[in-house]
Amino acid sequence: MKNKIMNQKGISPILIILIIVGVLVAAGGAWYWQSQRETDETASWKTYRNEEYGFEVKYPEDWNHSSDVMAENFGKRFVKDSNEFVCNTLISTIQTEKFDEYSRTAYPSERQRTAIRINDISAVKIESRQDLGLYGDYLIERTDGVKFSIQITQMIEKFIVDKDGDKVAYGTVNDPDCIDVFNQILSTFKFIDTGESDDLGACNVDSDCACGRKIGTNECFFGNKKYVNTVSPCPDFCSGIDGKMRIKCVNNICTPVR
Repeated sequence: MKNKIMNQKGISPILIILIIVGVLVAAGGAWYWQSQRETDETASWKTYRNEEYGFEVKYPEDWNHSSDVMAENFGKRFVKDSNEFVCNTLISTIQTEKFDEYSRTAYPSERQRTAIRINDISAVKIESRQDLGLYGDYLIERTDGVKFSIQITQMIEKFIVDKDGDKVAYGTVNDPDCIDVFNQILSTFKFIDTGESDDLGACNVDSDCACGRKIGTNECFFGNKKYVNTVSPCPDFCSGIDGKMRIKCVNNICTPVR
């Protein structure tokens, strides 16, 4: 009598198919579980949102943030303390008009630069200096007319507690958990709309427009008067060499005309 599962030649084709289907289902389930796990890891994180500088980032519930960062315009430190070291993610701003100059001069030329994408945003990754505790430096340029771009630095500091109970940094440490969280924080970074790029030159009547120095950057600028410092004029820029140029509202955009 024939065996329905086994025959003289070995395993039946039906059993082979069942085994293959079982393996595929198991692999698909494992992939789905892992993808859900990766998504859910940041689902309960806190969100830091800055309307003024136009960005948003998530960070773990057991991390904190502070503003004790030396930066020209804005700096924010996201940090987790342990008994022996501190995980830091530092976010600071760069004036967009100076972005190219800063990216060329702020780092030694031997540190390699790599074009990458962060959450579908173009960025430049600067080669790490783990001997200095620097595990990532990223420069993210805004290209939509907003005046500030972003620098993100990932850093791990080792410390001791002195006789007064204060923490004193004295070296670096490689902690895989810190680095994993760094990368997850970075993956949540995104720009948000500040409304600035759409509003810079918007107008309804000629009196909405002005020319002078752009507030915040001091560059020669014409546009909506709320962004213009007219006390410090730019004579040739605003009136032209012949002195006949004026800034008028044309089709709801501040426009130089003669």
